[in-house]
Amino acid sequence: MKTSSTILLALTGTALTGTALTGTALAQGPLTAPPGIPGPEMKSFQQIWDKIGGLETQVAAQQATIQQQTMLITTLTAGGTTPDWIISNIAGQAEAQPASSLAFSPSGAPAVCYTHRYPSPSGNDNGVVFMEMVQGSWIRTTIDEGTGGSLTFAPDGSPVVAYVKAGRIYYAARTAGAWQVELVSTVPLNSTFPELGSVAFSPAGNVGIAYQDPTSPTTQVYVVEKSGAIWGAPVAVPNPPGSESIALNQGRPRLAYHSDGTAYVATGTQGLVFLATRTGEVWNSSVVAGLSNIPSFGHPGLAIAPSGTASLIFGRSGGNPKFTSAPTFTISDAIAPANGLVTLSKWASVAYSPTGQLGYAFHANVNFGYNTNGQSAPSDSGVRFAKAGERGSIVALGDSSDISLAFAPNGKAWIIFYDATGDRVRLAVQNY
Repeated sequence: MKTSSTILLALTGTALTGTALTGTALAQGPLTAPPGIPGPEMKSFQQIWDKIGGLETQVAAQQATIQQQTMLITTLTAGGTTPDWIISNIAGQAEAQPASSLAFSPSGAPAVCYTHRYPSPSGNDNGVVFMEMVQGSWIRTTIDEGTGGSLTFAPDGSPVVAYVKAGRIYYAARTAGAWQVELVSTVPLNSTFPELGSVAFSPAGNVGIAYQDPTSPTTQVYVVEKSGAIWGAPVAVPNPPGSESIALNQGRPRLAYHSDGTAYVATGTQGLVFLATRTGEVWNSSVVAGLSNIPSFGHPGLAIAPSGTASLIFGRSGGNPKFTSAPTFTISDAIAPANGLVTLSKWASVAYSPTGQLGYAFHANVNFGYNTNGQSAPSDSGVRFAKAGERGSIVALGDSSDISLAFAPNGKAWIIFYDATGDRVRLAVQNY
């Protein structure tokens, strides 16, 4: 162990004498900063506030990363079928009804709408729930009692939802952070719930809702629109010529507007899919597919291409979903042939990516034939996704319905669906 004398010698390089060290010799004077070193700088309140804001931004980015990692962990530990898709539960078991919708705000924020099942003394009451992702976390709000729920965003970026309550159609819009609910008073009361299709905005900023009236002999399709603060009278969308008496029991007609103001409605029935086009004030309908193996749950999905072309996809019994588009309506397989035999496809949804690439999401049952020992090979049932011309990939296994596809600004596909096997609403985010 070194003595104090040794340490002092090492520091000074001077030999120590035998003279005793006095306390004065080791005393220190006042502390002064060496020349050239600045003193502490006083920060203004604005500088401190800006620093806090910068830290909040960093925290928000970290929260978004944690949210994505949490969703990935959920995929790998709670039934996700592949790490190519990050799967999370939007609503847990026995909390949801099979009705959901997905959309992105003009700023690129994801949002979903679904029917939540709330226990009550009389059984179960349903509520229309809106969820949006804020700084990497989902924020949930119950808008009103009701079922269904179609979600879109107004031109000013505010979310709007159309839904059904007690046999009437309601419209909710969020203004200044609060949801404003109004009855679409021009749509009459139905003894059974009207089958709500979708809500959309025209280029002029007018909102429209497509729905079916199940009490009419042919479950007539209607479109009701709001101009300013006034809802107009519902307008019947005619069946195609020669199909006037066919009941359109597929439900959930899809409404979309092109930037030139043309309105489109896609709907159909078992064995029939048709597209209605409105130019000006006149609706014209035409059959786009008449196949005997189009099931009642193969109702069409509708999207408008950047060029203005109306594109449709619909499921069918005994094969892949079919795709067709205006003006020729040539029917083709929506995806390239997959391994195994597709025995059923349904609940198809179609959307265009930010770069204009076509994508599909749908439910499919696939039979893989027989093993070498002659026994039936395992088959699978679940949600699939594909882009035009691709074979597609499995998103999640299980019996699924109410599939809604949308593309994020970064081109990744998001899919919301009702998982009947687990009785829950799930969200799948493309991770490749």
